[in-house]
Amino acid sequence: MSPTLTGPARVVAVCGEGTCRSPMVERLLAPALGPGAEVVSAGLRAAPGAPMAPGAVGPVLEHGGSVAGFSARRADASTLLGADLVLALTRAHAADAARLAPRAARWTFTLRELARLLDGERVPGRDPAARVRAAATTAARRRAAAPPPRRPEDDDVLDPLAGPAGGFADTAAVVAAAVDALARALGPGADPAAGARGRPARTG
Repeated sequence: MSPTLTGPARVVAVCGEGTCRSPMVERLLAPALGPGAEVVSAGLRAAPGAPMAPGAVGPVLEHGGSVAGFSARRADASTLLGADLVLALTRAHAADAARLAPRAARWTFTLRELARLLDGERVPGRDPAARVRAAATTAARRRAAAPPPRRPEDDDVLDPLAGPAGGFADTAAVVAAAVDALARALGPGADPAAGARGRPARTG
């Protein structure tokens, strides 16, 4: 059963320090899903209140996200158990999150893994909140039936701090591509309610 039953669904993006990769997910996925979902980021080793990594700011802005008011938070069991989806940035982060909150493993995926499993196909649900709540069940069913990727590391978003100088832009591009797939699967899209308000359909 989904941890939240009413109101916006809750998505928690998790990385190590909580100042680069998971904030990219937070700031790009939140507007893609709209008010039906609350997206936050958390770091397994975060220093609460830390600012976004300077190298991440420009790429987030370039992809249309906002960096205003960001403040890092620490991932804890309560945060993970209160989520409808936990989006880890790497398989190692997902394993660490599962050790921190074993029950949350049922709705924990890496960002790229979930995007791969949903493949941009619409998850059943009347609105983004319902689709987010249904996403873990849909993805788990597909994961059981589909072979893993040929290269397991393709489900990870690599740490730009460990790569070349252009790593932040490359990381943001990978995150943005996954966010686009999730927006098509879970976001407002062509929901009748969105059309009734006169808003154009989101294409991702």
